Amino acid sequence: MLGVGLVFLHWILPDVIAPYVIAALAAIALCQIHQLGLDATGMTSRRLGIMAEQWTADELHRLDKASWNVIHHVMLVHRDIDHVAVGPPGVIAIETKFRSSWERVDLDLMARDVVRQRRDVAGRARQNVDDVRCVVAMWGPNVGEATQLHGVVFVPGKDLGERLRNAAPRFDDAQRVSAVDALDDYITMRDDRELRDHGVVPASLGKMANQTFAIAAAALATAFVIAMSVKLPWPVASVLGTAGLISVAAWKWRRTGDSVFGQRLTAAVLATA
Repeated sequence: MLGVGLVFLHWILPDVIAPYVIAALAAIALCQIHQLGLDATGMTSRRLGIMAEQWTADELHRLDKASWNVIHHVMLVHRDIDHVAVGPPGVIAIETKFRSSWERVDLDLMARDVVRQRRDVAGRARQNVDDVRCVVAMWGPNVGEATQLHGVVFVPGKDLGERLRNAAPRFDDAQRVSAVDALDDYITMRDDRELRDHGVVPASLGKMANQTFAIAAAALATAFVIAMSVKLPWPVASVLGTAGLISVAAWKWRRTGDSVFGQRLTAAVLATA
């Protein structure tokens, strides 16, 4: 039907504007089909959830780094905590939730689900359960006012940083450092085990695009340097320039170790040279 409609438009529109109108309509149609596919597979809600987690991370980033430590995605047994902040108020386990309509959300059920994670977080931070507080950062339209259910504090995401800064202090520096060290030890052990069992975590589309751009730029820069050296009146300059690039790339390859991106970057330089 889409094709028939575009052919009909091409027939009735003036030749001067027909290609532009048809191209615009085709692009809009493809975007809509893509969006429908995302909605059908649940990717839209997943994308909004990821964006909300980034908003929460931005709020936590504004905390005083001298007295706060923030760790993202702390794995538990079958799930993860979005963020764990350790500061003067103690250990704060923070879940990020995005809802299009908070008025229809069962906060009581959500609070009971979140509070179950409290003991797991306390164990990984080697602290008493009472030293761990659970917070839900709410994002979306009409989030309402901050409230508390079953010991879980629900707070609008934009107010999260202020809420944490104004919380009553319960930890001194020694307790904070002890909790952060315990979490770091656990995460290091967990990351090594997950890497061994499941391999490298896939990169996001944005990160893949940045890496692809960096690899292409490295290849172009290498080609430019070699092309310029060839233009020099001394043939030996071209040989030395190429040999130097290959040497630097080989050295970088050895330094990157298990970094797949680093190896691809140096491989692009070597192949171009």
